Amino acid sequence: MHDGVVYIGSFDQKLHAVDAETGAEVWNFPTGAAIASTPLIYNNTIYIGSFDRKFYAINLDGTEKWNEPFEAGNWFWGKAVAYGDTIIAGCLDGRVYALDTETGKCRWHFPTEGRVGPIRGDPALVADAVVFGSEDGKVYALDAATGQELWCYPPEEDYIGPVRAPVYAGNGIVYIHSTNQKIYALEMEYGRINWSFSTRD
Repeated sequence: MHDGVVYIGSFDQKLHAVDAETGAEVWNFPTGAAIASTPLIYNNTIYIGSFDRKFYAINLDGTEKWNEPFEAGNWFWGKAVAYGDTIIAGCLDGRVYALDTETGKCRWHFPTEGRVGPIRGDPALVADAVVFGSEDGKVYALDAATGQELWCYPPEEDYIGPVRAPVYAGNGIVYIHSTNQKIYALEMEYGRINWSFSTRD
């Protein structure tokens, strides 16, 4: 919610702006497919991705900010994060994209070559780093300004199962919930494991 208006993405292919007090629709913005992600409101702009493979910047009056949305190779599912004048979003095409807030142009993408697994969950922004989980069973920390990889957990060929849940962080620790039914606490600085907890029982 922002200034008394609730912004809701829907599988009806629209972003709806609804008056929080009355429930009356203020406006709606159509995309080309369903919307599963939560909108990010940053500097009076709404940023959201859609299953039409496009990522949009929408003004608070419901008009489109960028000349054209950014288009990736697959659906946008998770919520984006903001870092300075950059919006960072993961995509089911196996890449993370950093987009200029004013133009929508891509500043960097990770990885620079190839792809990791599909990225479904929300990333976490921790100081100057962004952390996200992937369907490839890995957790990645990137320099938010450049997209350079800072660390990856688990290292080498180890695998913890697809990571689809949002990433959370606090007090220098990153918390991950994997489909292997474990919760991991990783040290933000180097990505080393602090502890893990099984949710199977």
